Amino acid sequence: MTRPRATRPDGVLAVLAVTGLLYLALAAAGVDGTARVAAPWAAMTVAHALAVAPALRVARTRSAPRAVRRLWGAVAFTAATFLAGDLYQVTVIAAEPRSEAAVWGADPVLYLSSAGTLVLVVVMLSTPLGLGRGRGRGRFRLDIATIMVATATVSVHGTALPDAAGAVAWTVSLVDSVVLGTGTLLLAVYATVKLTFSPAPPFAPLAGRLAGTAAALETVLQILPDSWYLGPHAAWVQAGHVAANLALAAAARVQWRCTAAGPAAAAGSRGRAYSVLPYAAIGVTYALLVWTLADTGLTGEAWIVVGGAIVSTALVVVRQVAAFRHIAELLAERDALAAQLRHQAFHDSLTGLANRALFLERLAAALPAAPAVLLIDLDDFKPVNDRYGHAAGDRLLVEVARRLTAAVRAGDTVARLGGDEFAVIVAGDGAGAVPARVAAALAEPFAVGDTGASIGVAHARPGQSADAVLHEADLAMYAAKARGKGTLVEYAA
Repeated sequence: MTRPRATRPDGVLAVLAVTGLLYLALAAAGVDGTARVAAPWAAMTVAHALAVAPALRVARTRSAPRAVRRLWGAVAFTAATFLAGDLYQVTVIAAEPRSEAAVWGADPVLYLSSAGTLVLVVVMLSTPLGLGRGRGRGRFRLDIATIMVATATVSVHGTALPDAAGAVAWTVSLVDSVVLGTGTLLLAVYATVKLTFSPAPPFAPLAGRLAGTAAALETVLQILPDSWYLGPHAAWVQAGHVAANLALAAAARVQWRCTAAGPAAAAGSRGRAYSVLPYAAIGVTYALLVWTLADTGLTGEAWIVVGGAIVSTALVVVRQVAAFRHIAELLAERDALAAQLRHQAFHDSLTGLANRALFLERLAAALPAAPAVLLIDLDDFKPVNDRYGHAAGDRLLVEVARRLTAAVRAGDTVARLGGDEFAVIVAGDGAGAVPARVAAALAEPFAVGDTGASIGVAHARPGQSADAVLHEADLAMYAAKARGKGTLVEYAA
């Protein structure tokens, strides 16, 4: 038996894993010189080269939904721009291996990566959510807002205010460091979280997790202070970038394998009915607040985090209140549906009277009060159906039900046992007048046919079962039929 394509071993994924392990080994060994500078760029070149083809294949799969093809086409373009930057970076490293541009990327490389990232973010932002209207969209907005506030808080907290001289230079520096930097990061985070929360995300479950890991790593790296990029942690910052790009390449390969395996494997997972991301975002905000207070005290920097914590907490509280209200409405709908289902289970759909099951249940409960049971069978009902049609027969049954209900008391039970057979439970004082009223009500002419009713009455005795009482009423009813149409007979032991 051939294994599905999505579950077979994959050489490309193995190459990506080995590349990551080799780079980690070099970083841990503390290799210096040109090898240390070239290693991360070599690893990312492998990642980007192996990401282009599978993403492009997914984009060209005609059976895939349009949103999936657009997204993975953008991934292919972004990986291609990254690859072009990697190849240019090779020339920079060969020419000046000790320069800062060789370590972190020359300007053309940064421009290419920015252009590719921008295209991907725009496509992600324009991908439809499929949330519809109502509560689902409202909950999505609250969850997204919570994550955005936390991300903005952490990003602004880690951004130093400009110290450029002059109002114009200071403003330009502020826009560049805070507005553009934080704004670009927020757009990227929003686009990623938007697709993650989508009811039908445009990626297979494993591909989505890998892409989300890549996005999360890049988000963390973007909000790290500059000292991490220039100090002793630089090698591990580069390792984070390598891991993110390897994860993105693995996501593209997994998506292509799932797409080739068929629509069921490529379909995005709808996931859980809730997400822990907003709560994790609040946790990060409060952890940052504690760290800032311990490091600097209640300074202006700390107040930024306090504000972010307050706003994100308020958003989650609003989200929870809305969820509680929705749960209360769902419980009310459940109770109403349960009542409706019980009514349907124990009542006749045509007349609305109790059915046989409810009749026997109530008769068993009423036995200690020695009730009277009336069993009613319509006379000449079949000719009505044969001559006037079943619709006329149904109208006749509804009219019989109305007359029976009007003839009994509030505490008595009227039931339709099936076909043209009805029954009444009469309990308590004054029960003796009810059978006569029922007989009189059914003796009045009906709109169609010459229909009457044969009525049998039985009085429960101590120790009798419900079936025994009903059987005696049945015997009395057949005795009434034998005496002639429209007759009432009481059972006598």
